Amino acid sequence: MDPDEALKIIREHAAALNGDGLTTEEVVHAGLDMAEAFDGLDGWLSRDGFLPAAWVSDEEKNKPGWIDRVLATVGEWSDEEFHQAFGFDR
Repeated sequence: MDPDEALKIIREHAAALNGDGLTTEEVVHAGLDMAEAFDGLDGWLSRDGFLPAAWVSDEEKNKPGWIDRVLATVGEWSDEEFHQAFGFDR
């Protein structure tokens, strides 16, 4: 589960749904994709995963140790959780 990719999917489909011209099938597909991405992101954050980069302020990113806190969180994951998040083994 990549939190940045999930947020990208949610935002793209939200923009498409707010536009005009989608067929009923496209609306259903977008809604299902959004729900899946939201569920994945919710699960990620509920397991103490780091925020999508777009949700982290520049001020926070510039604080000493920010990346260390992200990496420390990842270091606590099981091998299965790591593989689920990134799609490869560590």
